[in-house]
Amino acid sequence: MTRISQLIAVVGGITAEADAKVGELRALAANESLLSGLEQTYEPRNEDGVRLPPKSQKVRLTEDTVLAALQQVLTRKWDTGLTLDAANSSAYASVHVGGERLLEGVPVGHLLYLERELAALHAVVAGMPTLDQTKDWTSDGLEPGLHKSAPVVTASTEKQPYNHVLAPATPQHPAQVQLLTHDEVVGYWTKVTFSGALHPRRKAQLADRISELKNAVKMAREEANSQQAEDKREGQSIFEWLLRE
Repeated sequence: MTRISQLIAVVGGITAEADAKVGELRALAANESLLSGLEQTYEPRNEDGVRLPPKSQKVRLTEDTVLAALQQVLTRKWDTGLTLDAANSSAYASVHVGGERLLEGVPVGHLLYLERELAALHAVVAGMPTLDQTKDWTSDGLEPGLHKSAPVVTASTEKQPYNHVLAPATPQHPAQVQLLTHDEVVGYWTKVTFSGALHPRRKAQLADRISELKNAVKMAREEANSQQAEDKREGQSIFEWLLRE
């Protein structure tokens, strides 16, 4: 018997080779000139007439030959496919993470599916924003997943006009005065920032766990694929029924 992993390694090549050969045979089977033959002789009307050489063309291909070739090619392809599908249907493995059995008896096909899903999940987590580490955050009294920063107080100011004396008044001239403004504090803003982003530590933890689980699923798949595959046959039975007179 053959291991499932060995079957997986060769089934692609067998399928590609068979499909290419079937394409060639299909073209041959549709070529009527290869299927046609003739024997043609010439007899002059009079004994002294011109005698012409006979013409002949052998049949170079029969459809029975094509069918026999198809049977050989497709029997190998179909038998290999059946053997692999039957083996996959009975190949199971459990997923262990950190000594803990997380999943039990998972079919090998689903393990492969789970690998792809975990890769997609990893991409989602990798793109998640994280909390600004220049701020102090807390989750106390908030809904799960929410964070708030420590209050930041800032002054609110308004422009206030005042007269700036450039030159004092004299008996001959009035004072030279320029109107200027200055910022005067009129109140205070207290700002609290809220965020639903992940803490960088939490994001890293999730990414590490997904990677660990993905590796565990891969190991389980390899374990399932190491099981023996019992040879199965279907091609001969199919063609015996198809080709019987």
